[in-house]
Amino acid sequence: YPEAFSRGQRAYEMTKSAKGEDHVSTAECLTLLGLIFKKQGEFGVALPYYTDALAIIEKNYGENHGLMGEFLSNLGDLSRKSGTFDKAIEYYERATKIVIAVSGSESFEYANLQNLIGLVYKKRGEYDLAEKCYETAIRLTKQNLGSDHPKCSEFAYNLADVYRKRDKFDQAMRLYEEAMQIVKKVYGEFHPELAEILNDIGLVRKKQGLYDEAIKVYQAALVIIQKTFGKIHHKAGMYLTNIADVYRKQAKYAQAEEAYKEATDILEQTLGPNHYEVAEALNSRALVLKKKTFYDDAEPLYHRALDIIEQTFGTNHPKYGLYLNNLADLERKRGKYHEAYRIYARALRIIEDTLGEEHSEAADITNNMGLIKIGLEYPHDALDMFTRSLKIVVKEFGFKHPKVGMYLNNMGD
Repeated sequence: YPEAFSRGQRAYEMTKSAKGEDHVSTAECLTLLGLIFKKQGEFGVALPYYTDALAIIEKNYGENHGLMGEFLSNLGDLSRKSGTFDKAIEYYERATKIVIAVSGSESFEYANLQNLIGLVYKKRGEYDLAEKCYETAIRLTKQNLGSDHPKCSEFAYNLADVYRKRDKFDQAMRLYEEAMQIVKKVYGEFHPELAEILNDIGLVRKKQGLYDEAIKVYQAALVIIQKTFGKIHHKAGMYLTNIADVYRKQAKYAQAEEAYKEATDILEQTLGPNHYEVAEALNSRALVLKKKTFYDDAEPLYHRALDIIEQTFGTNHPKYGLYLNNLADLERKRGKYHEAYRIYARALRIIEDTLGEEHSEAADITNNMGLIKIGLEYPHDALDMFTRSLKIVVKEFGFKHPKVGMYLNNMGD
């Protein structure tokens, strides 16, 4: 990338000098420079290059020209990756109107924008809308480019990600495997796209309680990213967070805390201190501190994570519900049962609204509410809650999942 930027900057200076600062070729050079920073995860640095390029294109061709769609899409990407989702949708929708007018609603260009809009909906937790966008993108891409095109792989694993978040693991794994085969065929065994799929497979394995398998695929993904981009890249921070999550679930708290700290430092450097990926790392670090009974140290991390999610997505988002559950758990362990129960109830409403009443996260919160009932000496209410949690988890994962043992133990108590 440093070599690419050096040559790109030289090309930009030569083009601006020869053709003028408002020439279309100058805009193309600016876009290239922006792309170099975008690929490195430096979205704030990339943004002015794309904005300046868009202004040149609009000045030369007007706001409805086909090239405007491409440049608006680029700005949508940057806004999405920066966590400014309303702005991203605005750019993508403007681009979509242009693409439909120029290429039609059955074109690959339209498919690509549907995928990008789906990414925003997925981040917002609007999974029905995301799924619809991805299905359209996959259908049109196969129709226009064939089933073995790399874009089919990309769109398939995006749809798989929605299935994973909805706990539809068999459907997710089928699409991840399909996407992985295409990526290996086109790019080989060592490509960032393969790292992304491996990371997503790790997320599935972690949810299934297959922790050693999860660590293995996470580490394979991390190696690819570090060798491609270096150690200070936002994807490295995200994958380290996932590795630390597994260590935490295995009660390897020292390893988990070390990995979370490294991940947080990388994410704050590359994405900024108020990015939602930083919130994920903060929440996870707090979970480790809570396990070590450092409650006063954990509480401000939970609140900071909640503030970031509220600022980015609002309060009716799955992540907000999950972080509330963790905060409530902290209050329960402090013995503040009534305050904890109030927060659990709020978390459960959000999770049921966004993920559904039969989701495994709803089971986890319901189980925690049952623990409160035990503490308040309402054993019959507690048993009802533990039973409901157990039914959800057995239906989703089968009897061999670790949480089945946890819930049965609570029922025994």
